[in-house]
Formats: sequence, structure tokens, C-alpha cells
Amino acid sequence: MSAPRQHGAKVPGDVAIASLDNIEVAEQFGLTTMRQPMTEIGKLAVEKLIQRMKHPSAPPSHINFLPKLVVRASCGVNKMYSPVEDFVHAKD
Repeated sequence: MSAPRQHGAKVPGDVAIASLDNIEVAEQFGLTTMRQPMTEIGKLAVEKLIQRMKHPSAPPSHINFLPKLVVRASCGVNKMYSPVEDFVHAKD
């Protein structure tokens, strides 16, 4: 977020920034992010690994997880009129 500002751009305003994984620093700097269910992904990965070790010839499976958009200051979205339907507003 500092690079655009160093070149005279406003964040948000001239540039909107978003990140992935909702790491702690994203919250500290007001960075909009996509939150993934990391704990659930990790637990399921271990379960799948154990199943694969017990049954190596079993067909692979695919599981989709839905991320959540966490809106913070870095994107400049008007929270009251955002077209995004499935998102979480971070506490300001």
C-alpha cells in the first residue's frame, strides 16, 4: 500500500488494493481481503491424507471452499451501496 502512495496515488481513490488470506497485517493496515477457511482446509487435508494412506487406490476427491470478502479501507467501496452480496464488513 505504500508503493502507490510514494508515487502520489491515493489508496483508496486512485488505486484500490485487496489481498488474500486475511492475514493479521491486513487487519492492521485496513486492507480489504478474501478470507479463506484455513483451519477447515487444514483439517480436511489431514483427513484426506489419512484416508489416502489407508486406501491408496481410492479415486481423488475435490472439495470447494467459499471465501468471504472482508471489506476494509483499502478498496474504497461504499459499504452501504456495494454490489458485492456475500461479504463481511470489517469493524472500522
